[in-house]
Amino acid sequence: PPQRPPVPAAPAGAIPSDVLFRDTMELKREQYRTVRSISTSSTASNTDAVGTNAPNGDATRGPNAYRYPPVPTPYSQRKELGDTLFALSREVPKLADSCASILRDARENDLWDQAVAELTTQVLVVLKCEERDYTLEGLRRHLLSLGIAC
Repeated sequence: PPQRPPVPAAPAGAIPSDVLFRDTMELKREQYRTVRSISTSSTASNTDAVGTNAPNGDATRGPNAYRYPPVPTPYSQRKELGDTLFALSREVPKLADSCASILRDARENDLWDQAVAELTTQVLVVLKCEERDYTLEGLRRHLLSLGIAC
């Protein structure tokens, strides 16, 4: 695949123009986890690889099923992700307030990491796709302009 050009460093507090790509971040000690295979007895139950209920026949079952513990995002990375989301969401009236409300609820339920990822995706769709762009052509054009084939 083609190499993307390095993202120039932005001044402290500034949001880089290319918000889809982040510089490589060092894994912190608290982010390391042990991946374990799911025992035969747990695959017979109705619990999936992350401990939630799942229908029988789920792809997490069988001899290659593993349990992946959640990996927390350190504060510095959370701040950068949140700042980027809010910079993007300010382009649409009242969107930043809605994002803040959703993230507040997500933090209380320990779902902040997932919420910020989903919100960032949704905000990019809102910004890059026209009103009736049901095939996400605007997002596809944006990704292609960044060198991402889709």
